[in-house]
Amino acid sequence: MPPRRAQLQSRFALFALAGILLAIPTPGAAQSWSPDGARIAIGGPNLTLFDTYPGGHPAAGAALPQTGPQNTGPASHPVWSPDGKTIAYLDPAGRVQMFDVATGKIAPAAEHALRRITWSPDGKSYAVLATVSGEPDSPVKAFTKYPGGGTAIDVDLPAHFTPGAPFAPIDWVPSTDNYVIAGGDKGRPDLYLVDQSQLVQLTTSHDVIGFRVSQDGGQVLWARRSRNARYIIFSLYSLDIQKRSLIKQDFPAKLPQVNPDPKSAPSAVLAVVFSPDLKTLCFLALGPSAPGKPDEIKLFMCDVTGNGVRALSSALPPNGVPGTVVISDPAVTGTHGYFAMALPAFSPDGRRLAIPITRNGSNAVVIVDIDTGAVQTVPLP
Repeated sequence: MPPRRAQLQSRFALFALAGILLAIPTPGAAQSWSPDGARIAIGGPNLTLFDTYPGGHPAAGAALPQTGPQNTGPASHPVWSPDGKTIAYLDPAGRVQMFDVATGKIAPAAEHALRRITWSPDGKSYAVLATVSGEPDSPVKAFTKYPGGGTAIDVDLPAHFTPGAPFAPIDWVPSTDNYVIAGGDKGRPDLYLVDQSQLVQLTTSHDVIGFRVSQDGGQVLWARRSRNARYIIFSLYSLDIQKRSLIKQDFPAKLPQVNPDPKSAPSAVLAVVFSPDLKTLCFLALGPSAPGKPDEIKLFMCDVTGNGVRALSSALPPNGVPGTVVISDPAVTGTHGYFAMALPAFSPDGRRLAIPITRNGSNAVVIVDIDTGAVQTVPLP
């Protein structure tokens, strides 16, 4: 049991973290991999597409078309459709826009969206968390909509519902019409299942810091924030979606490379991101580089049993700060504060990780090959 002083420090750290997240209304993944892993779409002053293989995709043998900045205007939270033909993104007013990759044409879709959408596996519909009217006190609902327009269902969410931050707050359950969402009152996120138009609350701990639905749709895996990351870094839980049976995963409280000594351990874990196969995770931790030094953001990766911990921050370019792609131009951020935090994203095959960074005032995406450790840095316009 940590001493009273450590408990107070932990509470102060959590209050500070809550302040960070509340001050960043809509952080989230700034980049999205294409289904084949050949390209990444990232938001900014314009939607930008770039090849993830230098010199072109190995199968294609040449650079892919339609790379570079697109003429979309300010864009954030891009998500590729399952067939790779469309990218859904948010404009500064919170409108979902559908970008046709082949033609560059843009079609408006939903309004008042709060965060990124999630596509159904067949791409015929998508789910989005949005307010009813766009006003500050407007109720938030979960909508299932069609890309060409129209609403399939809408589901009422609890009063004062705010999407979970900074991770992606919604994930479709394959082979169903259902999806899992994260959020809660005043930045205290829980998991909910939208099941056949009914809302089912899955957790009540108010401390979810990342989740993902398995590729077969059978389970959801999530991370719970620790009250004191110096002693327990975070914990993992899984739920059988069909049986609703809960299992606490065997994940160690301490990782030797992360929090062996409370004096130099992180004060908080900001977010956890899972690979598509749920075998690997990465997490952003806030803590000092050495005892007595100021806090900084560090990026780590390991498997879901806590083995094979790697400090990915050391793989980044000098002075590159992970997860901090920042754009302060009001014309880009609008009223939502987009890009305040941008999380790493695993490629569809789970073998590469795209890490947004800020370095010397400029933004870039670093792509790390998980197997070889090879690093590719892509400057952003």
